[in-house]
Amino acid sequence: MKYVSIDIETTGIIPEFHQVIEFAAVIEDTLNPLPLEKLPKFHYVIRNSENLYSGEAFAIFLNQRIFEILAGKDNSVEIIREKDLAYLFNLFLKKNGFEESPRSSQITFHAAGKCFGTFDKLFLERLPNWRKYLQITRRVIDPAILYVDWEKDEGLPNLETCKSRAGLIDTSISHVADEDALDVIKVLRKTYIKTQTQ
Repeated sequence: MKYVSIDIETTGIIPEFHQVIEFAAVIEDTLNPLPLEKLPKFHYVIRNSENLYSGEAFAIFLNQRIFEILAGKDNSVEIIREKDLAYLFNLFLKKNGFEESPRSSQITFHAAGKCFGTFDKLFLERLPNWRKYLQITRRVIDPAILYVDWEKDEGLPNLETCKSRAGLIDTSISHVADEDALDVIKVLRKTYIKTQTQ
């Protein structure tokens, strides 16, 4: 199965008021798992049309590095306009074997991510042209359900706990979209790859 691990960084937690400021996607094929460094990656910082941002203090503080990129103080990640994200992501998926619907320019794909269905997806579907070019299947893959301890947990585990329970040495969370998207693939791989070479 092919799926796309997606992570975003935002200026807050309310899709109606806050903005997506970073987007990353990593394609995984469970039948042909490439070395992590060879997986197709799509990663951009997102500038909204007005270049004005509203947010929560914690989110702004957490994503200071993104605002340094937006302010031109750091060029480690390319910046694209919010209105171009869906189209460029559609092109990336096509380049990597995903096909458009015969009746539209929309590509349907399976998505994975920590809290993706209840957080990231809500933000992404509000972006300009998202629904014109992209369609996420109804069922999304969240690694939390695979690593829940039904006897001890009071709720679903966070990604840090999933990484620990998957036996990964580095359990830290970077809050850098491409690294966090890759972390989701790492913990999911532990459920479908018996021996790892990484």
